[in-house]
Amino acid sequence: MKKSLYKCAKNATTIILIIIIFMVDIQTMYFTRTRVKCITKELFIQICMDMEIIGKMKRN
Repeated sequence: MKKSLYKCAKNATTIILIIIIFMVDIQTMYFTRTRVKCITKELFIQICMDMEIIGKMKRN
């Protein structure tokens, strides 16, 4: 039961993060394309780090 809840929470957070990325993309695209690239790169790095932390927590 706990594992399935955790999976749902993990999936929900990834979906929310993806939505946020797209929102940021759309907003910044009007200003500069380079800024979008920088922001998405930073966000993806952050998500990867978060995924690593979640992975480590799952193992422990």
